[in-house]
Amino acid sequence: MPTIHHRRKQSFDLENIKTHFAFGDSYTTNYLDLPTMSYPDYNNVSSTNGRNWVNYFTQTLHLTKWDLAYNSAPVQNTLVNQDPNVIDVNKQIIQLFPEYFLQNDATWSKESTLYSIWVGINDVGLLLNNPITSLDVIIHRYRQLIDSLYDNNARNLVLINVPPIDKSPKWAPPKTASKMRALVKEFNEKIEQMVNDVVDQYHDGHFYLIDAWSIFTRILDNPNEYGFGNVTGYCPDWRQPEEHDCQPIAEYFWLNDLHPTTKVHAHFAQALLDTLQKV
Repeated sequence: MPTIHHRRKQSFDLENIKTHFAFGDSYTTNYLDLPTMSYPDYNNVSSTNGRNWVNYFTQTLHLTKWDLAYNSAPVQNTLVNQDPNVIDVNKQIIQLFPEYFLQNDATWSKESTLYSIWVGINDVGLLLNNPITSLDVIIHRYRQLIDSLYDNNARNLVLINVPPIDKSPKWAPPKTASKMRALVKEFNEKIEQMVNDVVDQYHDGHFYLIDAWSIFTRILDNPNEYGFGNVTGYCPDWRQPEEHDCQPIAEYFWLNDLHPTTKVHAHFAQALLDTLQKV
C-alpha cells in the first residue's frame, strides 16, 4: 500500500479539490505552453502512448490542471550536471509558478488546490555513473522547494517517490540493475524521512507520500492480474507494432526503455485516487 503521512485536525476531502498543480519530469509533463496557457494533443507529445497519470487523475475528478512538469527534469540541473536548457523542478516552482500563477495578487484556495511533485528518476539516472553530488544535498534542495510552495499557501501536497526503474529495459542489464536498485532505495528512504520532517514542522497541511515504487512493483510482480503480457521489453515503434512483430501495445508495461505505457499510468492514477479517497 502507498505510504501516507499527514497531520491536520481537519480531515482531507478530495471532493473539495478543484485545481491540481503538477511539477516533475517526463512521467508527469503535458507540455503546457505558458504564454497561451494551452496544452498540445497528448497523443503527439506525451512520453507515453496517450494520457499520463495527470490526465487520468484530473479528468476523473473534473479538476483544472496546471502541469508545469518538463522532460528530463531533476530537482536542480546544477546538482546533477543536467543540460541547463532543461526546466528543472527548481525553476518550475521558484520561477514559473510565481511568474504565471501568483502575479497580480492571484490566490489559490488552500482547501481546494492540490499540488504534486514527482521527481528523482533523472537525479538517480544522472548520478549513477557520475556521483558529483550527494543525495543529501539533493534532498535538502527538494525540501526547500516544498517550503517555497508552503510559503505560497500550498496546504495539500502529494509527493511521489521513484519507481523501480532498475527493472526498466534501460537499467535492467546486470551491470547496472543492482547499482540502480540500491540508489533508488537510498533516494526513497531519504524522501520518506524528508516527508516525516515536513509533517513534523507544518501542522496545518496535508502531506502525502505516494509509494510509486510499491505500486509499480505490485504490477510488475503480478502482470497477469493487471492485463500485461510483457513487463521486461518494449516495442521499437508502438505506433506500428505489427510491422515489428510486437504484441499489442496494451500488453506492454514499458513503452520504451524507461517510460511506462498509458495503461500503467491509468493504474497509477487509480491507485492515487483510491489512496486519497480513503484518507
